[in-house]
Amino acid sequence: EPLDDLELKFLERVATDASGLAHGDEVRRQDKHIAQALQTGMRNELQRVPGISADGIYSSATQAAVIGGDFYDLIRLPNDRACVIMGDVSGKGVEAASVSAAVKTALGAYSWQGLAPAHMVRLLNEFLLGFSRLETFATLFVGMVDLRGGRLTYCSAGHPPAFLVRASTGAIEALDVQSGVVGAFHEMTYRNGRVSLGAGDVLLLYTAPREATPSQTENRMLEPFPQLDAEHVLSGEFSSAFERYLSDRFFQRDRWIALSKALQERLSLLSGADRVKLAAMDAAIDEPEPAPATPGPTAAPASTPVPATPAPTPTATPEATDPPATPEPTPAPAEEQPRSSLTLLSHTPTPGSGRTPLHDYDVTKDTERQDAAAVKLVAADGSEKEIAQYKKWYIRHSASQFNRLAALLPEGGHMYVAMAQRGEHVIQYSMALDKYTAYVSEVEDYLEPLLDERITVFRTMDILEPHIRAGEYVYYMTDHHWTVRGAYYVHKAMVEAQGLQAVPLEDFKIARQPGYYLGQNYSIVAGLLPKGAKDYVELVEPRIPYTFYRVKNITELTEYPLNDPNSSGYQAILWLNMRPWKMIRSYENTGRKMLLVCDSQGMAFAPYMACYYDEVHVVRPHETYYSVEQAGGTIKAYMDHYGIDDIYVIQSNFFTFDLYRDTLDRSIGDGR
Repeated sequence: EPLDDLELKFLERVATDASGLAHGDEVRRQDKHIAQALQTGMRNELQRVPGISADGIYSSATQAAVIGGDFYDLIRLPNDRACVIMGDVSGKGVEAASVSAAVKTALGAYSWQGLAPAHMVRLLNEFLLGFSRLETFATLFVGMVDLRGGRLTYCSAGHPPAFLVRASTGAIEALDVQSGVVGAFHEMTYRNGRVSLGAGDVLLLYTAPREATPSQTENRMLEPFPQLDAEHVLSGEFSSAFERYLSDRFFQRDRWIALSKALQERLSLLSGADRVKLAAMDAAIDEPEPAPATPGPTAAPASTPVPATPAPTPTATPEATDPPATPEPTPAPAEEQPRSSLTLLSHTPTPGSGRTPLHDYDVTKDTERQDAAAVKLVAADGSEKEIAQYKKWYIRHSASQFNRLAALLPEGGHMYVAMAQRGEHVIQYSMALDKYTAYVSEVEDYLEPLLDERITVFRTMDILEPHIRAGEYVYYMTDHHWTVRGAYYVHKAMVEAQGLQAVPLEDFKIARQPGYYLGQNYSIVAGLLPKGAKDYVELVEPRIPYTFYRVKNITELTEYPLNDPNSSGYQAILWLNMRPWKMIRSYENTGRKMLLVCDSQGMAFAPYMACYYDEVHVVRPHETYYSVEQAGGTIKAYMDHYGIDDIYVIQSNFFTFDLYRDTLDRSIGDGR
């Protein structure tokens, strides 16, 4: 019986659908074949490295996960070094495998450039953001093994923590210096961790499934990888869910479950109040060499010192209106300071000072790693809200470095230390002044008793709080820095404590940059800000004659304008990313010279000090902006050459980031 039109159309439809299904199956088979080919060339290619025994196992959590974004590698490098890599790219199939191949190739290339792991991951983050989709990101462990020095430097970026099994004792250590995921946000902060290695030690790296999978021991489903989007990040759900994921997904979880309580804190993504950062908190982005403004600079030959004759004052940009005068801050009453109870380190009591200075510090022997000093907001009813934590062993490490710097001072020299509170913490206070009556930092209380008697500590929030309550613009709302006005009040308190008369703010040239400034903290604090809140950046210059130099190899001076005319935002202030040394030479004939050791907070501080010293030298001991090799010598050599009298330390990150403390350890030059 012949088919009617309706039946023919139905059969044509079935044939078309069948053809489409067959084609789809073929496409999926091709995709799977491509993905398998990519992974075959990418996985299990562990190079032979003399001195290292390595092996890898790939076991998929589910059949569907056989083709995915997991990869690892071991790369032999010159000078008895090796780079070990493990990563996991979100997704499955061709896309995940192709991104994994690109990531692995890029990291292999970076490793041959001799870059530190955190630097490699920062470059990779920008690389991924440039071509991958929004939902594509990666977790990584990148380690650089120094076989001669017996040392592992690593960056763990959102990856489940690695374990180190000590051959000598059988002890198991979690490598707990953690950073955020890669390829999700611009200007994420990535940190290096460091650990010593002994003969026979075993490093265990692993990836964990992203899907919810069952735990036979606990009879429950383990946490899947949390959803990564703006809504979940800003609400805080991503941070807490990511911690649950890491807690659930470490290697051989069912066999380790008895130890979970003891390991829980060490397996969290980040310690303290700030779990996930969406912005670069003074991130070590490798900036290009600064280009002088037109016309070009005049260079002083290395063998010929720049003559100390008055130079014309640089032309200032249009001045902004100064704010009305405000009441002077009242110094906080002296408090009895707690003493350190640490016994394994060498302390020498200073008679009559109430201090126990920390000397001969060895960070590898400092095993008390859990205690922290808190930053808190205090309400009128006495209740407290903790907004930040700083590990006390970080503070001890910095205290020992400050004492080493103070030991370089000549007779009669002094050192002044101030911790600039971070903008994301200050904004929580300034936006709720009706609720909170005090901003309390325990950091200075813990730091001060560990310092030499020639070091004076200033509590910046005691200085700035009256100005914050008066509504003055002393901190950016969307950035972690203080403004040039905030830096002015801290400088004022420091010089007046020495019996000097501070130069009034109106005697400096303060010019506002055009437009508005959206700082690096915006994504963190946006919910706290009033509608329409905007930041702007001001630049400061002394009115006295001065010359600003970039200094290389200690003696090579090149003249520049004080602030970068080709940059906008905070980076313009005192050429934020200029390296390795800077110097403001004034013509006040004070007979004194100072060195400012700082992070980025010090850039807004330095110009004020030119009114009290003939030379203000600036160094930012950050692994990206300073090394002994590019600087032409150590800090000690620099101080000896220029005859430095006093040292100032202005920082907010020395107690947070290894890259500052480790750079200082290598750069002081006192033989330790």
